[in-house]
Amino acid sequence: MLKAFVAFTIILLTTSASGKSIGDFTDGMGKKEGFYNLYHDNNQGKVYLVVDRFQEDFIYKVSLPGALGSNDVGLDRGQLGGTKLVYFDRVGLKVFLHQKNTRFIATSNNPREVLAAVDAFAPSVVWSFDVIAQDKDKTLIDITELMMSDQHQSASKIKRRGQGDFSLDQARSYVNFDKVKTFPKNTELESTVTFIGNNPGDYIRSVAANPNIITLRQRLSFVELPDDNYRPRLFHPAMSFNNTQVIDFATPTNKPIEQRYISRHRLEKKNPNAAISEAVKPIVYYIDSGAPEAIRSALRDGVQWWNQAFETAGFKNAFQAKIMPEGMDPDDVRYNVVNWVHRSTRGWSYGSSVKDPRTGEIIKGHVTLGSLRSRQDFMIANAVIGPFADAKTTKESIELVLARTRQLGAHEVGHTLGFAHNYIASTNGDSDVMDYPHPQITVDADGNIDISKAYAQGIGEWNKIAVNWGYRQFSSPEEEATGLKTIIEDAYAAGHQFIADGPDSRGSSSLHADSHLWDFGSDVLKQTQELYKVRRVAISKFGLDNIPLGTPLSQLEEVLVPLYYLPRFQINATSKSIGGMLYGYEIKGENLVPRHSVVTRERQDAATDIVLEALSADYLTLPSRILELIPPKAFGYKLTKESFPRDTGAAFDALSMAEAHANSTLSLLMEPSRLARINDQNIRDVGQISLDRYIVKVAGKTILAKHHLHPLRAAVQRRVGYVFVHHMMMIAGSTSASPSVTAMTASHLNGLKLILENKISNEEMTREYKAFYQQQSHRIEQFFNGKYEPNADEIAPIPPGEPI
Repeated sequence: MLKAFVAFTIILLTTSASGKSIGDFTDGMGKKEGFYNLYHDNNQGKVYLVVDRFQEDFIYKVSLPGALGSNDVGLDRGQLGGTKLVYFDRVGLKVFLHQKNTRFIATSNNPREVLAAVDAFAPSVVWSFDVIAQDKDKTLIDITELMMSDQHQSASKIKRRGQGDFSLDQARSYVNFDKVKTFPKNTELESTVTFIGNNPGDYIRSVAANPNIITLRQRLSFVELPDDNYRPRLFHPAMSFNNTQVIDFATPTNKPIEQRYISRHRLEKKNPNAAISEAVKPIVYYIDSGAPEAIRSALRDGVQWWNQAFETAGFKNAFQAKIMPEGMDPDDVRYNVVNWVHRSTRGWSYGSSVKDPRTGEIIKGHVTLGSLRSRQDFMIANAVIGPFADAKTTKESIELVLARTRQLGAHEVGHTLGFAHNYIASTNGDSDVMDYPHPQITVDADGNIDISKAYAQGIGEWNKIAVNWGYRQFSSPEEEATGLKTIIEDAYAAGHQFIADGPDSRGSSSLHADSHLWDFGSDVLKQTQELYKVRRVAISKFGLDNIPLGTPLSQLEEVLVPLYYLPRFQINATSKSIGGMLYGYEIKGENLVPRHSVVTRERQDAATDIVLEALSADYLTLPSRILELIPPKAFGYKLTKESFPRDTGAAFDALSMAEAHANSTLSLLMEPSRLARINDQNIRDVGQISLDRYIVKVAGKTILAKHHLHPLRAAVQRRVGYVFVHHMMMIAGSTSASPSVTAMTASHLNGLKLILENKISNEEMTREYKAFYQQQSHRIEQFFNGKYEPNADEIAPIPPGEPI
């Protein structure tokens, strides 16, 4: 009897669901037609989607139109999540949203071979929906629950950054009905999602109205796949294109199973036979009209530079930059956009894309530019030229900001055109806008700071080469292969180079001696010394002219920060000659680049000397007049992460600022993988400096440097020595550093302890130096006895300062 009742109930439910038409169920609801048709019931807070295509692939992406506002956490306005290839499938009274595994494929005419690859690797079911109503070939589902879930993984991102444990609160989440839209090629579903937590971190506290309650706006996008007429272009590591990688199991055994296709827009000539032709459909980027006019125009001008590159590839007016017109919706996937966003602190900009995960074809370019970046550039300019004297204006500083804005617009749009960073380009006259440029600040013949040529104008030569290689149209595969080969060979023969991001260029452990972030000039070592000179001149002139009238004098500190640490990135670039290498991406059968080589001993020694100069007390000690000029913070103002570190409470701290610089510089000199390379290079070539002699050299300029008689310089010197000992102990106790490195650093620490104990017995030594040496000897002893474990957080950090 019970079985019969259950069976009857199931039949009844099935009949009820299938018997109700979509028209009957949605009677009285609002309707929007487009890629997927939508119905919305505002009173009930519901959105319904009509599924009329099952087993048909489309792109699913998630973004954040309403953000947290903290660069450090990273949940920025306009931020895109990854793109997924998905499809709807119906099983009984359920509809499932499936995500395909696009990484593993089999490109074959044999269906069973294709199916074997599909079945071998797990797909994912993103969500399940109940069938609400149906017509003959259409099914209505309630999409609201998906919209109310944390599809951007915001709570996880907050937790990963140590900012608290938050969970989604459904009661405080709802549909943004005015932002639920559907266009011909995409459907947009926006909701407000609220997260609650009890242990918010400092970054959350600094931006949220209530740090225990974070409300964001989340958008889900369903995007139509492009047609199959696009021809992917194979990736080449010597060209600066990002790529989409797939594992194709149908590839012949004698060919690589990994297939890589460059990321690029579809661009075709109206007249394929013409040397120069207009495009069937130009690539157009629309600049956010919400940006201030001067910034907006600068962005448009910089983005438009790319048309010069496309002309090189045989196109006329194929790339265009325009101001976003009134009424245009930036969410429409048909439009490439440059968004202007605000955050509580300056931070990175992003050039993201909606791409076809099968081929790498870019469907939509989506740039997010942080508004406070321009203020950082303005502050750097003001710090070095002091523009607020009676007879001066900030015109030069504003021009620097606008020049950087043009370059930034070109750079971020470049990412959405498919291009990767190229950090070696600055050695060849700013040949690529995809490098990170440091403002080219110089001292003129009259001894004045010159910022008039801070940033290059126009697209770079490498950009023209890369666009020509990636976007040029060929008449046949054979012509394409020959043409692409010629473009690469000619570029490298002319002296152009490409070195990417990651372990080659970014971070203190990166390897390439000529590829860096935020540097300039063909001779890295010489430019570092030039920037030392700029810093020295600018500090000698630093004073009240560096802030405008009406500004509290305490705000001089934040202007001084980028000046005091000005050469830090050029120092990083120079340090990479120490234990560094020179190389390109070598490929068998292609002689594009010289064989990889170790940096010469002469250059390594010179680089070490130049970096060590930045650890001297003369370099790190500010003039007394500046120290006496800056008072404690005025009422209504406070210290921020952009201020100097301090141990002195509200008072300006002349030692902690030097400690932070020493910490940054010694992090480069004593970076564990660099020390391992120094050791490796010496045991393979005794002409290179040994790790033993290298440590002796660094110690001789820090902990064992000649004493200063000037009290402040002597105190700065001791603080540098303190930081050196700290780094030595961290390396000696490291479980991840090379055993050869930990053994040598431990040996030197033991020897250093004996040297310091001998120095303490010197009766002529000042009490301050004796106390310092006693402290360091005790720290080393405690370290070896297992009673003290040094931590990086114990040393003052250098404030953020990228000239972004």
